[in-house]
Amino acid sequence: MQILSDRGGHALAGGSVVFAEATDAANKNWLYRIDSAGVGSLVYSTTGSINGFNSFDASPHDNTNGFFYDATVTGGVTTSVSFYKVPIAGGLASLLYTDPSPGTATYQFVDSDGSHLIYTKQVFGTSVSMLTLGTGAAGSPSTLISSTTISLLNAFLDYASDHLFVNSITAGAPPSAAVYTPSSSTPIGGQGGAGKYFQGLNSLFSFGTSGPTKLLEFTGLTEGYPSFGLGSLFTMDASTFATVQVTQNGSNYVVPTGDQLFFFPASLTIGAGATIDSTNLASGVVIDVSKSQMITVVAPNTDVFPD
Repeated sequence: MQILSDRGGHALAGGSVVFAEATDAANKNWLYRIDSAGVGSLVYSTTGSINGFNSFDASPHDNTNGFFYDATVTGGVTTSVSFYKVPIAGGLASLLYTDPSPGTATYQFVDSDGSHLIYTKQVFGTSVSMLTLGTGAAGSPSTLISSTTISLLNAFLDYASDHLFVNSITAGAPPSAAVYTPSSSTPIGGQGGAGKYFQGLNSLFSFGTSGPTKLLEFTGLTEGYPSFGLGSLFTMDASTFATVQVTQNGSNYVVPTGDQLFFFPASLTIGAGATIDSTNLASGVVIDVSKSQMITVVAPNTDVFPD
Protein backbone atom coordinates (compact mmCIF):
# COMPACT_ATOMS: atom_id res chain seq x y z
CA MET A 1 0.00 0.00 0.00
CA GLN A 2 1.35 3.42 -0.97
CA ILE A 3 0.25 6.52 0.96
CA LEU A 4 0.93 9.73 -0.93
CA SER A 5 -1.16 12.26 0.99
CA ASP A 6 -3.22 12.84 4.08
CA ARG A 7 -7.00 12.45 4.00
CA GLY A 8 -7.38 16.11 3.04
CA GLY A 9 -5.42 15.51 -0.15
CA HIS A 10 -2.26 17.28 1.04
CA ALA A 11 1.16 15.71 0.43
CA LEU A 12 2.74 14.03 3.47
CA ALA A 13 5.29 16.26 5.18
CA GLY A 14 7.93 13.52 5.15
CA GLY A 15 7.15 12.28 1.64
CA SER A 16 5.25 9.22 0.49
CA VAL A 17 5.25 5.98 2.46
CA VAL A 18 4.89 2.40 1.23
CA PHE A 19 3.86 -0.58 3.36
CA ALA A 20 4.92 -3.84 1.71
CA GLU A 21 4.61 -7.52 2.60
CA ALA A 22 7.37 -10.09 2.27
CA THR A 23 7.02 -13.86 2.59
CA ASP A 24 9.89 -16.10 3.67
CA ALA A 25 10.60 -19.76 2.81
CA ALA A 26 8.48 -20.88 5.76
CA ASN A 27 5.53 -18.94 4.31
CA LYS A 28 5.64 -16.41 7.14
CA ASN A 29 4.62 -12.83 6.34
CA TRP A 30 6.60 -9.74 7.30
CA LEU A 31 5.40 -6.15 6.99
CA TYR A 32 7.85 -3.37 6.14
CA ARG A 33 7.55 0.40 6.02
CA ILE A 34 9.55 2.03 3.21
CA ASP A 35 10.02 5.79 3.29
CA SER A 36 10.46 8.21 0.39
CA ALA A 37 14.26 7.74 0.53
CA GLY A 38 13.86 3.99 0.01
CA VAL A 39 14.80 3.08 3.58
CA GLY A 40 12.86 0.08 4.87
CA SER A 41 12.11 -0.95 8.44
CA LEU A 42 10.33 -4.00 9.81
CA VAL A 43 7.09 -3.02 11.55
CA TYR A 44 5.40 -6.40 12.05
CA SER A 45 5.95 -10.14 11.72
CA THR A 46 2.86 -12.30 11.57
CA THR A 47 1.57 -15.20 13.56
CA GLY A 48 -0.81 -16.03 10.71
CA SER A 49 -1.36 -14.13 7.49
CA ILE A 50 -1.59 -10.37 6.93
CA ASN A 51 -4.84 -9.13 5.47
CA GLY A 52 -5.71 -5.60 4.45
CA PHE A 53 -2.47 -4.55 2.76
CA ASN A 54 -3.10 -6.45 -0.46
CA SER A 55 -4.49 -3.39 -2.25
CA PHE A 56 -5.04 0.29 -1.54
CA ASP A 57 -8.83 -0.16 -1.50
CA ALA A 58 -8.60 -2.88 1.14
CA SER A 59 -6.21 -0.88 3.30
CA PRO A 60 -7.81 2.07 5.07
CA HIS A 61 -5.71 4.76 6.63
CA ASP A 62 -6.38 8.00 8.43
CA ASN A 63 -3.90 10.83 8.98
CA THR A 64 -2.02 8.84 11.61
CA ASN A 65 -2.25 5.09 11.01
CA GLY A 66 -2.70 2.35 8.48
CA PHE A 67 -4.63 -0.77 9.48
CA PHE A 68 -4.51 -4.51 8.87
CA TYR A 69 -5.58 -7.75 10.51
CA ASP A 70 -3.67 -10.96 11.18
CA ALA A 71 -5.62 -14.20 10.79
CA THR A 72 -4.33 -17.37 12.44
CA VAL A 73 -5.51 -20.60 10.79
CA THR A 74 -5.05 -23.97 12.49
CA GLY A 75 -6.08 -27.17 10.70
CA GLY A 76 -7.96 -25.18 8.10
CA VAL A 77 -9.96 -23.32 10.76
CA THR A 78 -9.48 -19.64 11.60
CA THR A 79 -8.82 -19.61 15.34
CA SER A 80 -8.17 -15.89 15.89
CA VAL A 81 -8.28 -12.60 14.02
CA SER A 82 -6.35 -9.65 15.43
CA PHE A 83 -6.65 -6.04 14.26
CA TYR A 84 -3.57 -3.80 14.23
CA LYS A 85 -2.67 -0.19 13.57
CA VAL A 86 0.70 0.87 12.20
CA PRO A 87 1.95 4.49 12.37
CA ILE A 88 2.38 6.16 8.98
CA ALA A 89 5.20 8.32 10.39
CA GLY A 90 7.14 5.24 11.51
CA GLY A 91 7.12 2.77 14.38
CA LEU A 92 5.96 -0.74 15.16
CA ALA A 93 2.42 -2.00 14.64
CA SER A 94 0.32 -2.30 17.79
CA LEU A 95 -2.65 -4.49 18.65
CA LEU A 96 -6.14 -2.99 18.67
CA TYR A 97 -8.41 -5.98 19.23
CA THR A 98 -8.56 -9.77 18.89
CA ASP A 99 -11.80 -11.46 17.86
CA PRO A 100 -11.88 -14.56 20.10
CA SER A 101 -14.33 -16.54 17.96
CA PRO A 102 -14.09 -15.64 14.29
CA GLY A 103 -15.29 -19.05 13.06
CA THR A 104 -16.06 -18.79 9.35
CA ALA A 105 -16.50 -15.02 9.44
CA THR A 106 -15.19 -12.81 6.67
CA TYR A 107 -13.99 -9.29 7.44
CA GLN A 108 -13.78 -6.19 5.28
CA PHE A 109 -12.31 -2.88 6.34
CA VAL A 110 -14.51 0.10 5.57
CA ASP A 111 -12.41 3.08 6.67
CA SER A 112 -11.09 5.09 9.59
CA ASP A 113 -12.01 8.66 10.49
CA GLY A 114 -9.06 9.00 12.86
CA SER A 115 -11.11 8.16 15.94
CA HIS A 116 -12.77 4.93 14.83
CA LEU A 117 -11.85 1.95 12.65
CA ILE A 118 -14.96 0.72 10.84
CA TYR A 119 -15.28 -2.79 9.41
CA THR A 120 -17.88 -5.32 8.35
CA LYS A 121 -18.13 -8.89 9.60
CA GLN A 122 -20.18 -11.53 7.84
CA VAL A 123 -21.07 -14.86 9.43
CA PHE A 124 -24.64 -16.23 9.67
CA GLY A 125 -25.73 -12.65 9.04
CA THR A 126 -23.80 -9.46 8.69
CA SER A 127 -22.78 -6.46 10.79
CA VAL A 128 -21.02 -3.11 10.61
CA SER A 129 -18.85 -2.51 13.69
CA MET A 130 -16.29 0.01 14.87
CA LEU A 131 -13.30 0.06 17.17
CA THR A 132 -12.54 3.25 19.10
CA LEU A 133 -8.95 4.32 18.46
CA GLY A 134 -6.69 5.69 21.16
CA THR A 135 -3.16 5.39 22.41
CA GLY A 136 -3.49 1.72 23.33
CA ALA A 137 -5.72 -1.24 22.58
CA ALA A 138 -9.23 -0.44 21.42
CA GLY A 139 -11.17 -2.77 23.68
CA SER A 140 -14.30 -4.51 22.40
CA PRO A 141 -15.97 -3.29 19.20
CA SER A 142 -19.31 -1.53 19.13
CA THR A 143 -21.90 -2.77 16.64
CA LEU A 144 -23.49 0.01 14.59
CA ILE A 145 -25.90 -2.21 12.67
CA SER A 146 -26.44 -5.97 12.58
CA SER A 147 -28.89 -8.37 10.95
CA THR A 148 -29.32 -12.12 10.52
CA THR A 149 -31.76 -11.71 7.63
CA ILE A 150 -29.92 -9.18 5.44
CA SER A 151 -27.55 -10.83 2.97
CA LEU A 152 -25.04 -8.00 2.90
CA LEU A 153 -24.28 -4.66 4.50
CA ASN A 154 -21.91 -2.47 2.55
CA ALA A 155 -20.69 0.82 3.88
CA PHE A 156 -18.42 3.73 2.99
CA LEU A 157 -17.24 6.79 4.88
CA ASP A 158 -17.05 10.40 3.76
CA TYR A 159 -13.96 11.47 5.69
CA ALA A 160 -14.64 15.21 5.53
CA SER A 161 -18.14 15.10 7.03
CA ASP A 162 -17.61 11.91 9.09
CA HIS A 163 -20.84 10.49 7.66
CA LEU A 164 -21.03 6.73 7.24
CA PHE A 165 -23.34 5.58 4.42
CA VAL A 166 -24.70 2.03 4.79
CA ASN A 167 -26.71 -0.09 2.33
CA SER A 168 -28.72 -3.10 3.50
CA ILE A 169 -28.99 -5.66 0.71
CA THR A 170 -30.96 -8.88 0.38
CA ALA A 171 -30.81 -10.52 -3.03
CA GLY A 172 -34.14 -10.35 -4.84
CA ALA A 173 -35.55 -7.56 -2.64
CA PRO A 174 -35.31 -3.77 -2.87
CA PRO A 175 -32.39 -2.42 -0.83
CA SER A 176 -32.59 0.12 1.97
CA ALA A 177 -30.09 2.68 3.20
CA ALA A 178 -29.13 4.67 6.28
CA VAL A 179 -26.54 7.25 7.37
CA TYR A 180 -24.61 7.11 10.64
CA THR A 181 -21.79 8.84 12.41
CA PRO A 182 -19.17 6.23 13.38
CA SER A 183 -19.60 7.00 17.08
CA SER A 184 -23.33 6.20 17.20
CA SER A 185 -25.57 3.24 16.37
CA THR A 186 -28.52 5.60 15.88
CA PRO A 187 -28.99 6.54 12.23
CA ILE A 188 -29.19 10.21 11.28
CA GLY A 189 -32.87 11.12 10.94
CA GLY A 190 -34.41 11.99 7.60
CA GLN A 191 -31.77 10.22 5.51
CA GLY A 192 -31.91 6.92 3.68
CA GLY A 193 -34.89 4.60 4.06
CA ALA A 194 -36.55 1.76 2.18
CA GLY A 195 -36.09 1.57 -1.58
CA LYS A 196 -32.91 3.66 -1.46
CA TYR A 197 -29.30 2.89 -2.26
CA PHE A 198 -26.11 4.95 -1.87
CA GLN A 199 -23.45 4.41 -4.47
CA GLY A 200 -20.68 4.20 -2.68
CA LEU A 201 -17.59 2.04 -2.49
CA ASN A 202 -15.15 4.24 -4.41
CA SER A 203 -17.70 6.53 -6.03
CA LEU A 204 -17.31 9.62 -3.86
CA PHE A 205 -16.53 12.72 -5.89
CA SER A 206 -14.26 15.03 -3.92
CA PHE A 207 -14.25 18.26 -6.00
CA GLY A 208 -10.69 18.81 -4.80
CA THR A 209 -9.43 19.41 -1.28
CA SER A 210 -11.77 22.32 -0.50
CA GLY A 211 -14.95 21.56 -2.41
CA PRO A 212 -17.98 19.48 -1.41
CA THR A 213 -17.95 15.69 -1.48
CA LYS A 214 -20.79 14.14 -3.43
CA LEU A 215 -22.20 10.68 -3.92
CA LEU A 216 -25.04 9.15 -5.90
CA GLU A 217 -28.38 8.17 -4.34
CA PHE A 218 -30.97 5.91 -5.93
CA THR A 219 -34.55 6.36 -4.68
CA GLY A 220 -37.89 4.72 -5.38
CA LEU A 221 -36.40 1.27 -5.92
CA THR A 222 -39.05 -1.44 -6.13
CA GLU A 223 -37.28 -4.22 -8.04
CA GLY A 224 -35.12 -6.86 -6.43
CA TYR A 225 -31.42 -6.14 -5.99
CA PRO A 226 -29.17 -5.95 -8.06
CA SER A 227 -31.70 -4.30 -10.34
CA PHE A 228 -32.10 -0.53 -9.95
CA GLY A 229 -34.94 -0.49 -12.46
CA LEU A 230 -37.55 2.31 -12.15
CA GLY A 231 -35.38 4.10 -9.59
CA SER A 232 -34.58 7.80 -9.80
CA LEU A 233 -31.01 9.00 -9.48
CA PHE A 234 -29.80 12.00 -7.47
CA THR A 235 -26.47 13.59 -6.64
CA MET A 236 -26.12 14.17 -2.90
CA ASP A 237 -23.86 16.45 -0.89
CA ALA A 238 -22.26 14.12 1.68
CA SER A 239 -22.19 16.84 4.33
CA THR A 240 -25.52 18.66 3.98
CA PHE A 241 -27.46 15.80 2.30
CA ALA A 242 -28.80 18.27 -0.29
CA THR A 243 -29.86 16.42 -3.44
CA VAL A 244 -30.32 17.31 -7.11
CA GLN A 245 -32.09 14.93 -9.48
CA VAL A 246 -29.98 13.69 -12.37
CA THR A 247 -31.25 14.54 -15.85
CA GLN A 248 -30.64 13.04 -19.26
CA ASN A 249 -31.39 15.10 -22.37
CA GLY A 250 -33.22 17.63 -20.21
CA SER A 251 -35.55 15.08 -18.52
CA ASN A 252 -35.32 13.49 -15.09
CA TYR A 253 -33.50 10.19 -15.48
CA VAL A 254 -35.25 6.96 -14.45
CA VAL A 255 -33.39 3.65 -14.57
CA PRO A 256 -35.02 1.35 -17.18
CA THR A 257 -36.90 -1.71 -15.90
CA GLY A 258 -34.59 -4.56 -14.95
CA ASP A 259 -31.37 -2.58 -15.42
CA GLN A 260 -28.32 -2.56 -13.20
CA LEU A 261 -26.33 0.69 -13.07
CA PHE A 262 -22.91 1.50 -11.67
CA PHE A 263 -20.41 4.36 -11.78
CA PHE A 264 -16.86 5.00 -10.67
CA PRO A 265 -15.01 8.33 -10.60
CA ALA A 266 -13.10 9.19 -13.77
CA SER A 267 -12.14 12.64 -12.39
CA LEU A 268 -13.12 14.95 -9.54
CA THR A 269 -16.53 15.63 -11.12
CA ILE A 270 -17.00 13.01 -13.86
CA GLY A 271 -18.20 9.45 -13.32
CA ALA A 272 -18.10 6.66 -15.91
CA GLY A 273 -19.93 3.37 -15.80
CA ALA A 274 -22.52 1.21 -17.48
CA THR A 275 -26.13 0.09 -17.42
CA ILE A 276 -26.68 -3.63 -17.87
CA ASP A 277 -30.13 -4.66 -19.10
CA SER A 278 -32.05 -7.88 -18.49
CA THR A 279 -30.33 -9.52 -21.51
CA ASN A 280 -26.90 -8.64 -20.02
CA LEU A 281 -26.22 -6.10 -22.76
CA ALA A 282 -24.22 -3.15 -21.43
CA SER A 283 -24.47 0.50 -22.45
CA GLY A 284 -21.89 3.07 -21.36
CA VAL A 285 -22.91 5.96 -19.12
CA VAL A 286 -21.11 9.18 -18.19
CA ILE A 287 -22.28 11.55 -15.44
CA ASP A 288 -21.18 15.10 -14.63
CA VAL A 289 -21.81 15.26 -10.89
CA SER A 290 -21.26 19.03 -10.75
CA LYS A 291 -24.21 19.53 -13.14
CA SER A 292 -26.26 16.39 -12.21
CA GLN A 293 -26.40 15.46 -15.90
CA MET A 294 -25.67 12.17 -17.62
CA ILE A 295 -25.48 10.69 -21.11
CA THR A 296 -25.76 7.09 -22.34
CA VAL A 297 -23.48 5.63 -24.99
CA VAL A 298 -25.19 2.86 -26.99
CA ALA A 299 -23.93 0.65 -29.83
CA PRO A 300 -26.37 -1.89 -31.40
CA ASN A 301 -25.78 -5.46 -30.20
CA THR A 302 -22.50 -4.38 -28.59
CA ASP A 303 -21.43 -4.12 -24.98
CA VAL A 304 -20.10 -0.68 -24.09
CA PHE A 305 -17.97 -0.41 -20.97
CA PRO A 306 -15.70 2.39 -19.75
CA ASP A 307 -12.02 1.71 -20.23
